Amino acid sequence: MWNAVDATEIDRIQIKNHDTIQILFFMIYMIACSLFVLNMFVGIVINVFNREKESLYMNHKITQFQREWCDVLVVCYSQKPLVKYELSGNAIKDTCYKIATSYILDNFIFLCIIVNTICLSLTWYNEPEELKSWLENINLVFNIIYTIEAAIKLMAFGFDFFKDGWNSFDFIIVLAAWFGFIAKNIDGLDLG
Repeated sequence: MWNAVDATEIDRIQIKNHDTIQILFFMIYMIACSLFVLNMFVGIVINVFNREKESLYMNHKITQFQREWCDVLVVCYSQKPLVKYELSGNAIKDTCYKIATSYILDNFIFLCIIVNTICLSLTWYNEPEELKSWLENINLVFNIIYTIEAAIKLMAFGFDFFKDGWNSFDFIIVLAAWFGFIAKNIDGLDLG
């Protein structure tokens, strides 16, 4: 690339940075060619995979009607019964369930996640200590909000709370945030 940038004419001496537009050409060429080759490779691999999968499952030997029937059976067997919540008579648990399943809580938590992400991104090298402590306090407030959300959902769903992968992920994040907060505060204490 640098030889092309320095080139002038055939059988002439090179001049440093003579034609810098060549850099753009080589960058586009490298990106376009690598993407083209990558897409072609992935396409071939997927095509071969689908062909082998069809031959392994013997799907090439059944008619279109039989294939559709198999698809309907797969959909029918993959359905799960709808779980309907019945009031337990416990006012706290029923209220927590109403709060946990409301779209208002979901939207509020989503908004908190966005604002928390923005606050966490507002850091740089040699930032003022006042801003740093302010952001730490905001992060603590968000940790408290996420802990309250987890507690409400735990009270509402019981151990069924952990059957949902996202709830388990959120719970682990809340625990990790508190462990980080405790570790940071213990690190600042003089225990000796």
